[in-house]
Formats: sequence, structure tokens, C-alpha cells
Amino acid sequence: MKGPAGEPGRDLKKTDDAVLAMIPDRSQKAQAPEPLKPTNRFGSPEGSVKHFLESRTQTEQFLNSTPDLRQHVTDTPLGMKLHSDRHLKQIQ
Repeated sequence: MKGPAGEPGRDLKKTDDAVLAMIPDRSQKAQAPEPLKPTNRFGSPEGSVKHFLESRTQTEQFLNSTPDLRQHVTDTPLGMKLHSDRHLKQIQ
């Protein structure tokens, strides 16, 4: 995050609305890239939960300590909470 990304003056509401509509929609399946596919590297459901909670804590600290995140974009359509919601629907 060395500098702003994305088009200056872009319509943030339009982007937000698209993300909010797209992420929970399970009508189009998406496949994770190879490095993100599950490999049981945490050994158990408990190990996975422990790692998730530790990672989420680091993510929240980053979000709370980094100003002006709205000026940055990432090369993924997935929002954090919505991404988790999508996986929860898969599990359910």
C-alpha cells in the first residue's frame, strides 16, 4: 500500500453494491487458486479455528491501524466478512 490504487473518483457506492450482491450469491461456483486450497495443514478442526482466530485478530489490528483503506483496492472481488459468510453457507 505504497500509494492509492484504482481509478480516482470511482463510484464507491456502485462498487460496494456490486460486492454486496455478488459475494453471498452461490449460483456461480468459484474455485480457490492452488495456494489457497485446503490442505489440512492445521491438523484438526480445533487447529483450524485457533489459526483463524489468530489471523482474524491480526487482520482486525491492521484494519484498525491503517488509515484511508477506501483509497486502496485489491485484486479480488471478495470482501472479508462476506467471504466468511459465503463459506459458512457452504458448510451449512
